[in-house]
Amino acid sequence: MRGLGLMKTAFQVQGLNLERLLNLLKKEEVPLWHLRRTDGRTLEAVCRAGDEPAIRALCEEKGWRYAPRGPVGLAALLHRLRKRPGLLIGGAMALIVLCVALRFVWAVRVNGAGPYRADIAQYLQESGLGPGTPIRRVDARELETRLTLRYPKIAWFRVYVSGMTLVVDVTQGHPAPEMAAASPGDLVASRDGVVKEIRVYAGTAAVQPGDVVRAGQVLIRGEERGRDENITPVRAEGVVLARCWKQVIVETPMLTTRDMETGREKTVHRLETPWLCWPAELEEPEFLQWNTYITTQPVGGAFFPLWRKTVAYREVSLEYALPDQQQLLKETRRAAEKRLREALRGYEIIDKWEDYCMIEDEKLSVSMTGEWVMDIGQEAN
Repeated sequence: MRGLGLMKTAFQVQGLNLERLLNLLKKEEVPLWHLRRTDGRTLEAVCRAGDEPAIRALCEEKGWRYAPRGPVGLAALLHRLRKRPGLLIGGAMALIVLCVALRFVWAVRVNGAGPYRADIAQYLQESGLGPGTPIRRVDARELETRLTLRYPKIAWFRVYVSGMTLVVDVTQGHPAPEMAAASPGDLVASRDGVVKEIRVYAGTAAVQPGDVVRAGQVLIRGEERGRDENITPVRAEGVVLARCWKQVIVETPMLTTRDMETGREKTVHRLETPWLCWPAELEEPEFLQWNTYITTQPVGGAFFPLWRKTVAYREVSLEYALPDQQQLLKETRRAAEKRLREALRGYEIIDKWEDYCMIEDEKLSVSMTGEWVMDIGQEAN
């Protein structure tokens, strides 16, 4: 029962005990797609076109009603194209025209040329490079050399073919702007931490390894002392690596709700067909909470579908229960660790520790602290 996997067709099956059909197809290794139940006795699915005759024969043998729904996907497209041969011919001709057109240049674009744009376009036209020029005749490197010699004030040219367009990118030379003098300033801490390492590129260190610093504290002062003991203001620059800490807290309720059946039960029966049911509505019990158990037993056959449904309502009572504390603690720890890693995403956690406690015997609280190293230096506002 093998077929071409690219060709697929849809079908519908009606009858009772459709789960048996699915089990039979599974044993025969027949794959199905888009499987869904539209009602209690109707099943719709998509199969390979090669498996469709075998599925039809299996349904006829077992008494299920089989109805084809036509090809889908690639098979449906090919089916429509067979009915419109002109579309296939037109598509083939368009593909041939496109392949031929891709071998020629149909547009010329000059970018960034400024006042040279018109002259460069005229030069390309005089050189025979314009719409209708075969792409094989375009020598990009040789054209870049000729343009560079013709326009010595241009920094450089870049010539290439993009699709069916000849592109000439022009970069004009400009003098480098003068860099504005950096204003003096300090380097301060962006957050609390313990200094691990400090590297000063400009300025004077205000802290040393092992110091505890607070957010906003000066790390590198924006001043330098010269040989003549004069102090010169500068813009402080450097790297200050510090050990930092982050704490997250996760709380989990210790009481869970559990339902227990009391033993009281109410059972109702109903006869059902695809067209009507008797009684029309099921009478619900007067219980506050209940579990529902449904049993269906076929009474008629495939030609007279009739089944008996038995619905049992069993009363339940809700009560609080204590879960396994070890399992609850394990799950809460896992949640705290996940939240900590999300909070420190982008940094490597070098150490972490945790603490837990019970809040009024109702909640389990787990606090987890992570340590990492980062550059805490930033310019003072």
